[in-house]
Amino acid sequence: MTASISNQSASNAKRNLLFIFLAFFGYTLPALADDATPVVEQTSAIANDVEQTNDVESTEEKPEATTESCLIEQTNAYRARYNLKPLTENKKLSQACRKFAEVMARTGQMSHYADGRSPSSRVSAAGYSWSSVAENIAYRWDRKNMTNEQYAQATLNQWINSSGHRRNLLGSQYTQCGAAFATNPQTGKTFAVMVYARPGK
Repeated sequence: MTASISNQSASNAKRNLLFIFLAFFGYTLPALADDATPVVEQTSAIANDVEQTNDVESTEEKPEATTESCLIEQTNAYRARYNLKPLTENKKLSQACRKFAEVMARTGQMSHYADGRSPSSRVSAAGYSWSSVAENIAYRWDRKNMTNEQYAQATLNQWINSSGHRRNLLGSQYTQCGAAFATNPQTGKTFAVMVYARPGK
């Protein structure tokens, strides 16, 4: 402040008055400036931009989990009710399930031997070395009327309500699994396959 004061007496007197004014009132100016409308509007504008960005992110449709991942998650939730360890997905098992589900969807035949092989043979053909293996299959017609999560839960409920399928779901010896769904576009019939396994040594 002192560096800006002129040596001229008239200017000196004016600046002294300004100095006295600022000495008494200057410390309140920053507070008034912080509360001033332009600063608040600027802050509001920034906040609005952030809120709009968040709104876009929150309303943007996220890809729905696959029916297979929903089925595995729901199966593990069901197993947890019986204090059983969760099953981890194995890609080779899921590959075996995928190929078999597609066979059943294409032929319309629901059988554990629809492709001429047994569940264990399909698992072995996928390159999975197993010590125990089991398979659940099912079909439904209402795929288009449900979300993936709802469809997976409906399929799981079919198995829960069947003693043999439920036994596979709750097998304590199984540590890994695979799952797949395949739909015939002409008939709208969807086939589900889930394999439960324990790897061999």
